[in-house]
This record gives sequence, C-alpha cells and structure tokens, in this order.
Amino acid sequence: MRNPFQTISLKLVRLAIATSLCFLFASVNAQDDGFYGPTETETKDQQKQQRKEKLQRWSFGGNFWLSASSETYIELSPVAMYRASPRFLIGPGFTYIFRKSDYYNYQTSYYGPRAIATYSLFSPPLKSHFLRKRII
Repeated sequence: MRNPFQTISLKLVRLAIATSLCFLFASVNAQDDGFYGPTETETKDQQKQQRKEKLQRWSFGGNFWLSASSETYIELSPVAMYRASPRFLIGPGFTYIFRKSDYYNYQTSYYGPRAIATYSLFSPPLKSHFLRKRII
C-alpha cells in the first residue's frame, strides 16, 4: 500500500510538469512575430507599396498646338488620367486656347475645364511579350 503523502506528492509533481509545459509552449508562441499581426515596419512597407501602386495608375498627357502666321493659334490642354481598369482611363483636364487674326483684326482667349474618358477595345500588349529573349 502506498503512503498517501507519496500519492499527493506524485500528483503535485505531475501537475507542476504539466503547468510548466503549458507555460513553455505559451512563451514560445508569444515570441512569434506573426502571432499578433504585422509589425510596424511591415505595415510601413505595405503602405509604401500601396502608394506606389496607386501612383502607377496615374498617367499624364494632353495637347499642345502652336501655329504662327497671319492667324496665330496656341492651344495648351494638359490632362491627368486614372487607370480605373486595364482598358478604361478617366480623368480631368484643363484647356486654354489663344487666337489672334491680323486679317480680321481680333484677338480672343478660351479656357475651361474638360473631362476625358478612354476605353481600349483591344487588350494592351504585355511588356514582357516584347522584351522576351529567344533562348535556343
């Protein structure tokens, strides 16, 4: 027959071992960086990447026209376009036109906002298609 104190002490030892193993696994889990979500540097890098991707969706262009003779015509029309999808671009712009005629003796200016939207019927070619090297 076992001594009751030995039985209690054996149970206490088993409890102590089980408790210490639980704390050991909990502390190992707490050291995992991904356990609590991304770190501050990871979120900053993700934000920079997202900003870069958003800026790459913008393109700038427009129109410039100059004609000088008895009729002077100057047009300046900058535009900023946002790529909403691979085929669809939309954006605002501004137009300024100056006209002067020596023959009719008049001079005038036109200016104002403009909007532009373009849709490509054919998908744009992939850059990698043209840059691929033929390996023999």
